Amino acid sequence: MTERVWVLGAQDPEMNKIEHIVRSHGERVEYARIAGERVHPGNAYRFQEPVAEHGTQFLLVECAPAPANPVQNPIVFDHHRALDPGYGRPPEQFLEASSIGQVMAELERLEVIGDRDELLRDHDVLFVAAADHCLEAAYRGRCPGVSPDELMRWRLAQRAAFQGRSIEAVLADVEAARKILRAAVGSDGFCRSCHGTGVADTEVCDGCQGTGETQRKQFADLRGQHIPELPEAACREGIPFLATLRDKDGREKIVLQAAPPDLVRYFMAGLLGLDLIDIYGDPSRGFAGGYLSK
Repeated sequence: MTERVWVLGAQDPEMNKIEHIVRSHGERVEYARIAGERVHPGNAYRFQEPVAEHGTQFLLVECAPAPANPVQNPIVFDHHRALDPGYGRPPEQFLEASSIGQVMAELERLEVIGDRDELLRDHDVLFVAAADHCLEAAYRGRCPGVSPDELMRWRLAQRAAFQGRSIEAVLADVEAARKILRAAVGSDGFCRSCHGTGVADTEVCDGCQGTGETQRKQFADLRGQHIPELPEAACREGIPFLATLRDKDGREKIVLQAAPPDLVRYFMAGLLGLDLIDIYGDPSRGFAGGYLSK
């Protein structure tokens, strides 16, 4: 008899919820690890452990094995890479596209659960899926069944609990970051037309195709700055930003978030002059990133 093993990638709120659902229904769970340590986002797609044994069906959630640790015919639950089941899917399909939604569908197919509707009565599932797949779009009301106001309150409560701070303290950071974003793009410099407001999707402003000052003001360039709650603020404001992050393995990367599809495509095509390698992203989800080559 084939044994199922769910292998979970880096820890985050969505992965924690997935783990709770899978374990609570009696399924076996392992963490993707390297040298005994659970993977993080920077190395989740080259795990060394667990090692597949004969007759084991691996179900990989936002992770993949290193070449030296091949897995035969894995089932993948992910939405980050071009061949993933949830990649490129629009906000209107957020639940089916999200990793948590894919996992629930598989549990239903395996008859581990009778019906997803019971799980969906837990609003956390919808909020987790929407926030992870397309937070900015969810705040614009594009995720069916997700109230932007309820999502906002849930996000504040979750982030405050995770950080061990008050909701008021987290909200103060969000508001401060929103002011920084508005100041960074200026009152009239941000291209909102290509962000889906005011004009048809086929129309773009001159800056979307150009270079120089107009091009730069399509986003807030906040590289090198540490701004608490910046992603949350950007999604609420609808202002894209560039920021600098460092993975646990020491590699420095540039991320673009809360961005319209055309801007993500420009980033991924290397047209923003950032000299990056290992570039990734999804125009439909509004994010991209890449590692500094030096």
